[in-house]
Amino acid sequence: MSVKYTNNTGALAVNSLAGELSVAASPAPVGCGSVITTATKPILKGTYLTKVTGTTTIPKIVGS
Repeated sequence: MSVKYTNNTGALAVNSLAGELSVAASPAPVGCGSVITTATKPILKGTYLTKVTGTTTIPKIVGS
């Protein structure tokens, strides 16, 4: 899986392959209905723009 976060834009680019990600049983997935279960192996591909909830602030990741 490749993941890249850009601090100045808040862009999180994710590209996973089948079987790389799993859904944890604890805490259980919330608000997913029957679509997401612990047997689900999701694939994430795309660029997601992030902001601190309720603000226009782009989070900054510092360190490694």
